[in-house]
Amino acid sequence: MRGEGKGSQRKRKRMCIDELPKREGMKRSIGSNSKSLSEHLTPLRRYLLKQVGRPWNKVFAEICEHISRDSAVQDHVRDHVFDFVAIHVFERDGVLYQMRWGHETPLSARCFPPYYVCPRSGLLKRIKTSMHVTRRKSKPLLNVHIPVDFEISFIRHHGIWHRLRLDGYPKNAAANSADYPSKSYDALHGERITRKQAVAFYGRPLLAKEARRATRDEIRKHCEPLKAPNRV
Repeated sequence: MRGEGKGSQRKRKRMCIDELPKREGMKRSIGSNSKSLSEHLTPLRRYLLKQVGRPWNKVFAEICEHISRDSAVQDHVRDHVFDFVAIHVFERDGVLYQMRWGHETPLSARCFPPYYVCPRSGLLKRIKTSMHVTRRKSKPLLNVHIPVDFEISFIRHHGIWHRLRLDGYPKNAAANSADYPSKSYDALHGERITRKQAVAFYGRPLLAKEARRATRDEIRKHCEPLKAPNRV
Protein backbone atom coordinates (compact mmCIF):
# COMPACT_ATOMS: atom_id res chain seq x y z
CA MET A 1 0.00 0.00 0.00
CA ARG A 2 1.23 3.46 -0.87
CA GLY A 3 1.82 5.93 1.91
CA GLU A 4 0.53 9.45 2.24
CA GLY A 5 3.42 10.84 0.26
CA LYS A 6 6.43 12.98 0.96
CA GLY A 7 5.85 15.92 3.28
CA SER A 8 2.53 14.67 4.61
CA GLN A 9 3.51 15.05 8.29
CA ARG A 10 4.87 18.57 7.67
CA LYS A 11 1.66 19.46 5.89
CA ARG A 12 -0.43 18.03 8.73
CA LYS A 13 1.43 20.13 11.32
CA ARG A 14 0.56 23.30 9.40
CA MET A 15 -3.15 22.47 9.37
CA CYS A 16 -5.56 24.18 11.74
CA ILE A 17 -7.21 22.24 14.52
CA ASP A 18 -10.59 22.40 12.76
CA GLU A 19 -9.13 20.86 9.59
CA LEU A 20 -7.57 17.83 11.31
CA PRO A 21 -9.29 14.44 10.79
CA LYS A 22 -12.05 13.70 13.30
CA ARG A 23 -11.34 9.95 13.40
CA GLU A 24 -8.11 8.00 13.57
CA GLY A 25 -7.32 4.34 12.96
CA MET A 26 -6.33 2.12 15.87
CA LYS A 27 -3.25 0.73 14.14
CA ARG A 28 -1.86 4.04 12.96
CA SER A 29 -1.49 7.31 14.84
CA ILE A 30 -0.21 10.76 13.97
CA GLY A 31 3.56 10.89 14.07
CA SER A 32 4.08 7.12 14.37
CA ASN A 33 3.64 4.06 12.21
CA SER A 34 1.96 1.70 14.66
CA LYS A 35 0.80 1.29 18.23
CA SER A 36 3.32 0.27 20.88
CA LEU A 37 2.85 -1.67 24.10
CA SER A 38 3.71 -0.10 27.41
CA GLU A 39 6.48 -1.54 29.59
CA HIS A 40 4.85 -0.86 32.97
CA LEU A 41 6.07 -4.02 34.69
CA THR A 42 6.44 -2.72 38.24
CA PRO A 43 3.27 -4.53 39.48
CA LEU A 44 4.69 -7.79 38.10
CA ARG A 45 7.98 -7.25 39.95
CA ARG A 46 6.14 -6.56 43.21
CA TYR A 47 3.97 -9.63 42.77
CA LEU A 48 6.92 -11.94 42.15
CA LEU A 49 8.73 -10.55 45.17
CA LYS A 50 5.76 -11.38 47.41
CA GLN A 51 5.54 -14.92 46.02
CA VAL A 52 9.09 -15.92 46.97
CA GLY A 53 9.00 -19.21 48.85
CA ARG A 54 5.81 -20.53 47.20
CA PRO A 55 5.64 -23.37 44.66
CA TRP A 56 6.27 -22.00 41.19
CA ASN A 57 3.49 -24.06 39.60
CA LYS A 58 0.90 -22.39 41.83
CA VAL A 59 2.36 -18.95 41.26
CA PHE A 60 2.37 -19.33 37.48
CA ALA A 61 -1.16 -20.78 37.57
CA GLU A 62 -2.40 -17.68 39.39
CA ILE A 63 -0.68 -15.45 36.85
CA CYS A 64 -2.31 -17.28 33.94
CA GLU A 65 -5.68 -17.18 35.72
CA HIS A 66 -5.74 -13.40 35.86
CA ILE A 67 -4.17 -12.75 32.45
CA SER A 68 -6.10 -13.09 29.23
CA ARG A 69 -4.25 -14.34 26.18
CA ASP A 70 -6.73 -12.49 23.97
CA SER A 71 -5.51 -9.11 25.22
CA ALA A 72 -2.30 -7.96 23.57
CA VAL A 73 -1.24 -5.95 26.63
CA GLN A 74 -1.89 -8.73 29.13
CA ASP A 75 -0.27 -11.35 26.92
CA HIS A 76 2.76 -9.07 26.66
CA VAL A 77 3.01 -8.96 30.45
CA ARG A 78 2.79 -12.76 30.63
CA ASP A 79 5.73 -13.09 28.25
CA HIS A 80 7.83 -10.89 30.52
CA VAL A 81 7.42 -13.34 33.39
CA PHE A 82 10.19 -15.49 31.96
CA ASP A 83 12.49 -12.45 31.81
CA PHE A 84 12.32 -12.22 35.60
CA VAL A 85 12.27 -15.91 36.52
CA ALA A 86 14.81 -18.54 35.48
CA ILE A 87 12.78 -21.69 34.77
CA HIS A 88 15.26 -24.24 33.44
CA VAL A 89 17.68 -24.43 36.37
CA PHE A 90 19.86 -27.39 37.32
CA GLU A 91 22.61 -27.98 39.86
CA ARG A 92 26.12 -29.20 39.17
CA ASP A 93 28.85 -29.47 41.79
CA GLY A 94 26.89 -27.24 44.13
CA VAL A 95 26.51 -24.44 41.55
CA LEU A 96 23.16 -23.51 39.97
CA TYR A 97 23.10 -23.19 36.18
CA GLN A 98 20.47 -21.98 33.77
CA MET A 99 19.92 -22.88 30.14
CA ARG A 100 19.92 -19.49 28.43
CA TRP A 101 20.02 -19.11 24.67
CA GLY A 102 21.23 -22.67 24.33
CA HIS A 103 24.16 -22.21 26.74
CA GLU A 104 24.72 -23.23 30.34
CA THR A 105 25.09 -20.07 32.36
CA PRO A 106 25.62 -19.86 36.14
CA LEU A 107 23.08 -17.90 38.13
CA SER A 108 25.83 -15.95 39.82
CA ALA A 109 26.06 -13.37 37.02
CA ARG A 110 24.54 -9.94 37.60
CA CYS A 111 22.78 -9.69 34.27
CA PHE A 112 20.43 -12.63 34.77
CA PRO A 113 16.88 -12.79 36.27
CA PRO A 114 16.51 -11.95 39.96
CA TYR A 115 14.38 -15.04 40.64
CA TYR A 116 14.71 -18.73 39.84
CA VAL A 117 12.86 -21.99 40.36
CA CYS A 118 14.69 -24.30 42.74
CA PRO A 119 15.44 -27.59 40.94
CA ARG A 120 15.04 -29.56 44.19
CA SER A 121 11.90 -28.15 45.78
CA GLY A 122 10.25 -26.35 42.86
CA LEU A 123 9.88 -23.20 44.96
CA LEU A 124 10.30 -19.70 43.67
CA LYS A 125 13.48 -18.24 45.15
CA ARG A 126 15.38 -15.03 44.87
CA ILE A 127 19.03 -14.94 43.85
CA LYS A 128 20.98 -13.79 46.88
CA THR A 129 23.49 -11.00 46.68
CA SER A 130 26.22 -13.37 47.81
CA MET A 131 25.61 -15.49 44.69
CA HIS A 132 26.68 -12.65 42.45
CA VAL A 133 30.22 -12.70 41.18
CA THR A 134 32.24 -9.99 42.90
CA ARG A 135 35.73 -8.93 42.01
CA ARG A 136 38.31 -9.63 44.61
CA LYS A 137 39.83 -6.45 45.92
CA SER A 138 43.56 -6.77 46.14
CA LYS A 139 45.04 -5.76 49.45
CA PRO A 140 47.09 -2.56 49.26
CA LEU A 141 50.82 -3.22 49.43
CA LEU A 142 52.58 -1.72 52.40
CA ASN A 143 55.38 0.72 51.73
CA VAL A 144 58.77 -0.63 52.88
CA HIS A 145 61.51 1.86 53.73
CA ILE A 146 65.14 0.64 53.84
CA PRO A 147 67.65 3.39 54.63
CA VAL A 148 71.23 2.93 53.40
CA ASP A 149 72.83 6.11 54.77
CA PHE A 150 71.76 9.62 55.75
CA GLU A 151 70.65 10.47 52.21
CA ILE A 152 70.11 7.30 50.15
CA SER A 153 67.12 5.08 50.88
CA PHE A 154 65.15 2.39 49.06
CA ILE A 155 61.35 2.48 49.24
CA ARG A 156 58.90 -0.04 47.84
CA HIS A 157 55.96 2.02 46.58
CA HIS A 158 53.04 0.28 44.84
CA GLY A 159 55.09 -2.91 44.66
CA ILE A 160 58.06 -1.30 42.88
CA TRP A 161 61.40 -0.49 44.48
CA HIS A 162 62.71 3.06 44.11
CA ARG A 163 66.09 4.58 44.98
CA LEU A 164 65.65 7.97 46.63
CA ARG A 165 67.90 10.77 47.76
CA LEU A 166 66.10 12.23 50.75
CA ASP A 167 66.43 15.62 52.34
CA GLY A 168 64.73 17.33 55.24
CA TYR A 169 61.48 19.18 54.73
CA PRO A 170 62.15 22.93 54.52
CA LYS A 171 61.72 24.48 57.94
CA ASN A 172 60.88 27.90 56.55
CA ALA A 173 57.92 26.42 54.68
CA ALA A 174 55.38 27.81 57.13
CA ALA A 175 51.70 27.64 56.48
CA ASN A 176 50.05 30.85 55.37
CA SER A 177 46.81 29.78 57.03
CA ALA A 178 45.29 26.71 58.62
CA ASP A 179 43.18 26.02 55.54
CA TYR A 180 45.95 26.38 52.95
CA PRO A 181 49.23 24.84 54.22
CA SER A 182 52.36 25.29 52.15
CA LYS A 183 53.64 22.48 49.93
CA SER A 184 57.01 21.34 48.60
CA TYR A 185 57.81 19.20 45.58
CA ASP A 186 58.48 15.48 46.15
CA ALA A 187 60.23 13.58 43.34
CA LEU A 188 58.73 10.19 44.22
CA HIS A 189 55.11 11.37 44.12
CA GLY A 190 55.77 13.78 41.27
CA GLU A 191 53.78 16.56 42.96
CA ARG A 192 53.88 19.02 45.81
CA ILE A 193 52.95 17.62 49.22
CA THR A 194 52.45 19.16 52.63
CA ARG A 195 54.62 18.59 55.69
CA LYS A 196 51.86 16.45 57.23
CA GLN A 197 51.72 14.22 54.14
CA ALA A 198 55.50 13.82 54.17
CA VAL A 199 55.49 12.69 57.80
CA ALA A 200 52.65 10.26 57.12
CA PHE A 201 54.53 8.69 54.17
CA TYR A 202 58.19 8.74 55.24
CA GLY A 203 57.69 8.67 59.00
CA ARG A 204 59.66 11.91 59.33
CA PRO A 205 59.52 15.34 57.66
CA LEU A 206 61.48 14.32 54.56
CA LEU A 207 61.32 14.97 50.84
CA ALA A 208 62.65 12.98 47.89
CA LYS A 209 64.94 15.25 45.91
CA GLU A 210 65.79 12.52 43.40
CA ALA A 211 63.88 9.31 42.61
CA ARG A 212 64.41 6.51 40.13
CA ARG A 213 63.61 2.82 39.85
CA ALA A 214 66.10 0.59 41.56
CA THR A 215 68.27 -1.63 39.40
CA ARG A 216 68.39 -5.40 39.60
CA ASP A 217 71.69 -5.41 41.47
CA GLU A 218 70.50 -2.82 43.99
CA ILE A 219 67.38 -4.82 44.76
CA ARG A 220 69.33 -8.01 45.33
CA LYS A 221 71.91 -6.24 47.47
CA HIS A 222 69.83 -3.94 49.68
CA CYS A 223 66.13 -4.81 49.34
CA GLU A 224 65.25 -8.43 48.64
CA PRO A 225 68.28 -10.67 48.32
CA LEU A 226 66.21 -13.86 48.00
CA LYS A 227 63.44 -12.55 45.71
CA ALA A 228 63.18 -11.63 42.07
CA PRO A 229 63.50 -7.92 41.32
CA ASN A 230 60.42 -5.68 41.37
CA ARG A 231 58.19 -8.51 42.54
CA VAL A 232 56.34 -8.92 45.79
